[in-house]
Amino acid sequence: ADYPAYVKYSGYNDVRGGGHFSGRLTAPVVCLGSLCKQFLKTKNISIYANIENIGGIKNTAKDGIDYKIQKLISDTAAKGDSVGGKILCLAKGIPAGYGGPLFEGIEGTLSKLFFGIPAVKAVEFGLGGGFADSFGSKVNDIYSIKDGEIRTLSNNNGGIAGGITNGNSIDALLTFKPTPSIYITQKSVDLKEMKEAELKIKGRHDPCIVLRAVPVAEAIMSIGIMDMVI
Repeated sequence: ADYPAYVKYSGYNDVRGGGHFSGRLTAPVVCLGSLCKQFLKTKNISIYANIENIGGIKNTAKDGIDYKIQKLISDTAAKGDSVGGKILCLAKGIPAGYGGPLFEGIEGTLSKLFFGIPAVKAVEFGLGGGFADSFGSKVNDIYSIKDGEIRTLSNNNGGIAGGITNGNSIDALLTFKPTPSIYITQKSVDLKEMKEAELKIKGRHDPCIVLRAVPVAEAIMSIGIMDMVI
C-alpha cells in the first residue's frame, strides 16, 4: 500500500511498519469490540470466530490450529514467505427482522466493517461463492415450524435474506491475503530515481496474519451487530 498512499498523500505517508495500513491499527478496534460483546451478551447474542483454513488446509482443531497448519506456517516462515487463509465469524441469537433491502442490508453494513481489517480481500455470507455452482431447489432455505416458532431447515444464506436477518446465525467467511511484507527479494521501483529496482525488506513481519486476526474479526462483527441492535 506504500505506493497508492504515496500518491494520495503527496509523499507524506508514514511507511514505518505499514503506517495506517498496518494490522497494529486494529488494537483500538479490539478494545471497542470487547465492550460491544459485553453489551450483546445482555441480549443473549454471542459472537465467535475461528480459523477455517490456512494455505488451503482445512483447520480441524476446535481451538487454535492443527499440526499440519502449524508446520505449513513454520515452513513458509523459513522460506521468508507468507501465507493467507480464512476466518469464519458467527453471530448467534440474532432475532429476525433487523436490516432492510438494498443499501440497508446487513451484508453491506458488516462487509464495510470487515473490509476495514487490513488484508481482508473477500467477505462471504453462508454459501457465498458456492451459490454460483448451485440450483435454487438445492440451496433455498426452506421455512418450517418447530416448537411453535418459524425456522429454516438450512442456513445457506448465512442468516440473512433480502438484507434482513431471518433468525438464524449470521455466518461470515473472511478471506485474508498473505502478508505482503516478505523476506524474499522482489522486483519493485525506486520512486526517487523513477527506475525499476529490487526490494528486500528487514525487520519483523508475520508469515501469517490470520493467526492474529481472529479477535479482530470478532470485534468487528460485535461492533456491527451492536450498531444493528441499538
